[in-house]
Amino acid sequence: MKLRLASVRLGLGVAVVLGLCACAVFLRKTAGGLRNALSPAYWRARENGADLYEPSNHLFKRGPRDRAEVALSFDDGPHPKSLPLILAALRASHVHATFFMVGSQIALHPSLARAVLADGNEVGNHTYDHKPLDKLSVEGVRHELNACENTFHAATGAKMDLMRPPGMRFDPKVLQIASQLGYVTVDWNVAAKDYMTHIDPNVIASRVLSRVQDGSIILLHDDPDTAAALPYILEELRQRGLQAVMVSQMLAALPKPVLVATNANETKQGLAVAVHRVNRASSFGPAHSESFTR
Repeated sequence: MKLRLASVRLGLGVAVVLGLCACAVFLRKTAGGLRNALSPAYWRARENGADLYEPSNHLFKRGPRDRAEVALSFDDGPHPKSLPLILAALRASHVHATFFMVGSQIALHPSLARAVLADGNEVGNHTYDHKPLDKLSVEGVRHELNACENTFHAATGAKMDLMRPPGMRFDPKVLQIASQLGYVTVDWNVAAKDYMTHIDPNVIASRVLSRVQDGSIILLHDDPDTAAALPYILEELRQRGLQAVMVSQMLAALPKPVLVATNANETKQGLAVAVHRVNRASSFGPAHSESFTR
């Protein structure tokens, strides 16, 4: 009798543990963790769409959960050892992505910035010197964003409408300045920690594919190891039925669409503009002026 009772208790214990594990996986996928799941503020944000996009801050957090799409983004380039490989992988898979470029790197490799646009991809602002914006003064933040914008324009003749702070280090001041300058600030929710050197491409791919879901914004880096992992990531996304899109396309697919001009296919060489620039005033504020001193 005692043995049978012990067996029953053991079985119940195993069932409880398995149930808790299943619950944890469910919460991670649906709410991003236990903290969100227990937060009334999080569920209120889910109800009004603020968990996707905050209009007051022009902050993009993630895409719709009911669309089989992911936004693919690459930070910190352009780098000559990896960017051509990344572009080749995107072309082979007929996919376009969003590149958040550093102004000082654009100054060194302007032809690579033009190549990204010519391939139909879009470019966003990642500051000029990759400094943590939350540690800078108002003037310092403006300088970092304007210097990157001006360098990009000198290289390509195009403008940028998207911005990602280095390390996603921002505060209300940074969001306010970015909004005043006409940018949508773009967050991420799936990353591979591929900014670290010499990471096995299989590890990079596994980190992305184990977390990705409908509406994910994937953060990768312009790096040779990432370039090696990218073909497998793209093929696996395709097999799962997930379409990789640019950030501007995902913004336009939100329940309350945010129309952001894309610079894809725009270069100073006069290539045709595949996606027309949209006057964003009707969506969330004034469009860029023609002045590049923002």
